[in-house]
Amino acid sequence: MKNREKILITVSAFIISAIAIGLFVFMPLKDNITRLNSDIRDKRIVLEITKRRSENLTVLKNDYENIQNKNKLLDAMYISQDNTISFFKDLEDAAQKNNIDLNYSLGNMTDEISGKEVKLDINIKGDYLKILAFLSDLESLDYYIKLYSINFTQGEAQSANAIIQAKTYWH
Repeated sequence: MKNREKILITVSAFIISAIAIGLFVFMPLKDNITRLNSDIRDKRIVLEITKRRSENLTVLKNDYENIQNKNKLLDAMYISQDNTISFFKDLEDAAQKNNIDLNYSLGNMTDEISGKEVKLDINIKGDYLKILAFLSDLESLDYYIKLYSINFTQGEAQSANAIIQAKTYWH
């Protein structure tokens, strides 16, 4: 029996030692593994957020470049103080091309007109179809002109008169 008790004590000591090793060695390792898993999850979330920001940054950069390109087009459409003479020359050339009489006036011209809307009054006389052709040419000019009122009146014989109120945009 003594051998049996010794074996039982040895086996019990071995089991208790195994449990103690499990508690004192593997339990801290389990806590470390749990903490590392939590850290990895947090870093994945941060990485995903950073990835989305990077994608958004790329999209924003492309949008900014598109806006810059369109901004150049808008600048070309607005009348600048540098191309004022060419604007009026183009207006007069369109009238001469369509063989109509043209009178125009700008309202509220100041020294600083950048970024402003300036009223343009145009009075024209000529054949009705030629006035329509002039309006088509006016619309096809390289400048942004917003027509907001056109009044036609009967002139002499086959002629007509038109009073056009428009807005021009300056930069």
